[in-house]
Amino acid sequence: MYSHNQEIERIVEELLKLLGDEYRYNCIEKPIEKVLFDFEPPQEKRITYRSFVTTVGRFVQNVFKSGLRVKQNITKERATSIAYMILESRYVGKNSRGFYAAYLDIMDNEIEGFELILSQMAEMLVALEHAKHTKWVLENRLGRMGWEEKCHIVEVIHNRMGPHLSEQLIRCKSAMFVDHIESLLNMMVASEKTVDKLLAEGRG
Repeated sequence: MYSHNQEIERIVEELLKLLGDEYRYNCIEKPIEKVLFDFEPPQEKRITYRSFVTTVGRFVQNVFKSGLRVKQNITKERATSIAYMILESRYVGKNSRGFYAAYLDIMDNEIEGFELILSQMAEMLVALEHAKHTKWVLENRLGRMGWEEKCHIVEVIHNRMGPHLSEQLIRCKSAMFVDHIESLLNMMVASEKTVDKLLAEGRG
């Protein structure tokens, strides 16, 4: 008979799979990487501001159309707005930050600069998708659970991570970690990745 403990174990396994590197790479990173690889920036010798804006907007359009788990056809205007937001908040250039710093770097490096900036944009979009994915997984799998069920989830994680925890943490009650399930899962994914790496090195 299928027990409650087995169901909790199954949920933890599913969470680890959905938050693991393999799933994230295949479902989030790889499709965006393909869009980046297939994307052709303009071949103009001199990149104008208008060409720069059009190109980064077109790249975002392509990512939304082909590179996201939930694919969308967005307008040029929205794509340009998203490109501006991403670069303005996250781009770090040679001498400055933000959207206009990216444009100045393009002017300096021309075609090669486009490749660098689009690669950074792809990384930024991947990071945003990772955050959205994590939020969706936790809300979808844990959002409707009560406190007691979440305590059982923590117990399973706690037991599995025993070798990686300090004695002080091992002695703590599971209820203390209910609000930190995401952090515990990330630690568990990281510890399993470390073990896999050590095993691979040992086989080498």
